[in-house]
Amino acid sequence: MGGYCSVCLREKNKWVKGIPQHSAVYDGKVYYFPGAHQKEMFLSDPQKYVPALGGDCTVCLAEMNQRVKGKLNYGISY
Repeated sequence: MGGYCSVCLREKNKWVKGIPQHSAVYDGKVYYFPGAHQKEMFLSDPQKYVPALGGDCTVCLAEMNQRVKGKLNYGISY
């Protein structure tokens, strides 16, 4: 997520930077949140807030059958 809060993106459709004081590790990746409330929401149901394919590009997987690391520039929220 490049330091952005996945909870804010999902719940408010806003790109909000997180801070190291409110971070959590899930599936080997560090997620940052702007406050304790967002961190608690994430920890209560992490799968709801993690990117599809762990952040890999879904288009590359569908079209080329390859796992390629995604880029925030091309991220979408559905």
